[in-house]
Amino acid sequence: MRNLFTRVVVALLIAGPLELAVSAQRSWVEVTSPHFTVVSDDGERAARAIAWQFEQIRSAMQVVWSWARVDTARPILVFAVKDEASMKALAPRFWEQKDGVRPESVFVEGVDRYHIALRSDVKASDREGINPYMNAYWSYVALVLDSSFERDRPTSTCTIASPP
Repeated sequence: MRNLFTRVVVALLIAGPLELAVSAQRSWVEVTSPHFTVVSDDGERAARAIAWQFEQIRSAMQVVWSWARVDTARPILVFAVKDEASMKALAPRFWEQKDGVRPESVFVEGVDRYHIALRSDVKASDREGINPYMNAYWSYVALVLDSSFERDRPTSTCTIASPP
């Protein structure tokens, strides 16, 4: 349990200035699946659901793209936070600008692991039936695709010619 608390505190410190007093009072749980570690302040049930969903995405990629390297070079740590205030504590820069983007998920590449933070309180009905973790999944899929090729993926560019 002490190791879990240490991980949470270190990750929160990396994310920027935080409300540590509030975070320290919360009860954090850690759930590990075969390929992901989920840390949550929203309870074990929410953490297990998030871990299961990421395992499903991984499994689908493995079936559809048998050539993909779904085992990443570094472990993936997912923070499933219970509300917008918790997400703000993890990624404060998104709340610095008035009317700025308020993400439901954030992906950060760390030195020793990849970090995905997402709000576990967002439901599909909040986004017109679209899975609320689509951006978190896309970040993971992009990570797998990047690690599956020896060279960088080509970037798409668009050149707009001005009329004569």
